[in-house]
Amino acid sequence: MYHLFKSLYLHATSKEEYSILLLGLDNAGKTTLLEQIKSLYNSEHTANLKTVPTVGQNVSLVDLPELYLRIWDVGGQHSLRGLWQSYYSSCHAIVFVIDSTDIGDADIERLSKRSANEDDDGRLDECKLVLEDVLQNEDTEGVPVLMLANKQDREDCVEVVRIKEGLVRRVFEGEKGQNVRDSRVLPLSALTGTGVKEAVEWLCSRVKWNKEARPPLGLYYRPQTEARDESVFLPYPDTVLQAHAQLAACRMDVQRAMIGLVDKDSSYFVAEATKTLDLQNTDLSETTGDGL
Repeated sequence: MYHLFKSLYLHATSKEEYSILLLGLDNAGKTTLLEQIKSLYNSEHTANLKTVPTVGQNVSLVDLPELYLRIWDVGGQHSLRGLWQSYYSSCHAIVFVIDSTDIGDADIERLSKRSANEDDDGRLDECKLVLEDVLQNEDTEGVPVLMLANKQDREDCVEVVRIKEGLVRRVFEGEKGQNVRDSRVLPLSALTGTGVKEAVEWLCSRVKWNKEARPPLGLYYRPQTEARDESVFLPYPDTVLQAHAQLAACRMDVQRAMIGLVDKDSSYFVAEATKTLDLQNTDLSETTGDGL
């Protein structure tokens, strides 16, 4: 009985968890962005802005008021991009970070018309091809995509409007952009933290809106009195009605214990569970009068 009450308590104090995939070319600023997110929502964390290229992955669980975001920062080097597709089927949103100082004028329509002697276009073509590859994968269909134009604090950056019109829109509306999807382009400076909060808020709203198509991973509980890495993962209940039915049954057991309809050992655990859940501030032994 005690364990049943404890399980219900954990469900009542748990939050949904969603998985976010952080992608982009190497040196786009993905890891710096992750550090800023952790620093913004965890007062005990200080952002490490002197990052090195990610070899493999970095993963962090971000505790937000209404939900948890498990963010996967995957390396952007050419040799690591083949691993990205392993994450597509289980992610709830994709964040694609663009280095807005290394994509020329961000106009892919003029890219094919230029000669080799003209101005350098940086990694515009590479960025276009990688983004198309992400969008045309069948496992990313229906997944919200947030495009972040990073390094907007620098004087040599391309404005967000030009990136949206010249690169993002043409890719999304092109033949490799697949179906219309939930997406947005936002400015960002991962170095200064400008735009980080807006990006996280957009992600939270979209994963919740899309939860029928991509249900959350489950309910996640993190005890407040324990270390931050000692957490409990709970399977998501089939229906809300099921959880309410379990809670109602437990309350009936409490009432039965109070009038002496259960044995002594069971009533002890019911009393302990009642205190834990704060369902009722009644001393069971005093109520029954027989010192169960």
